[in-house]
Amino acid sequence: MSLKDWLERWDQNESQDRLSKVHEQLINRYSDPHRLYHNIDHIAACLNEFSEVEQLLHYPFDIWLAIWFHDVIYDPRAHDNEERSVDYAERALREIVDEGTLENITRLIKATKHERPADDHDAKFIQDIDLTVLGRYKARFDEYEKGIRREYAHVPEDRFRKGRAEILRGFLERSSIYQTDYFREKYEERARANLRRSVYKLKNGV
Repeated sequence: MSLKDWLERWDQNESQDRLSKVHEQLINRYSDPHRLYHNIDHIAACLNEFSEVEQLLHYPFDIWLAIWFHDVIYDPRAHDNEERSVDYAERALREIVDEGTLENITRLIKATKHERPADDHDAKFIQDIDLTVLGRYKARFDEYEKGIRREYAHVPEDRFRKGRAEILRGFLERSSIYQTDYFREKYEERARANLRRSVYKLKNGV
């Protein structure tokens, strides 16, 4: 998360000033006060999970950058945050990474919209990394749910409960929430328990 860690990932021939500016802008974006879950702590948690599976990935550098950029634009009232995050990443990285790398990064960012299960190796991992909070211990999961509710404070309670329950049921209806063996073994059982409990609370006004 630190500037030092960020710079160490890059080719030392890259402009340190340019890379430092990109890092500073990302930190500022994720520190916006309206972010109660999709903030710098979420990125840090994703990067920690990434570090555990880096050796399993085909293009770890691309996933590392996609994690950094996947929620850089976040407006709870919008439905195109991932697409806008892609636009932001393309502007920020256009002159720093090659075209093939940039295309892969943007594809991975789009995968975090979770419209459907991924169909390739690395996209499965970034989707799983983004969903690891679902499988955390009860206290952390409940903190996450409270953060989501606060981000959507503009949505009336009844409408929020109905919409949120539908989203969570969608994950429960999958044959497995996690698509990779690593995360399935680590989080699947606890994630299902958390989601079932949350859906019950949402439906019953608890």
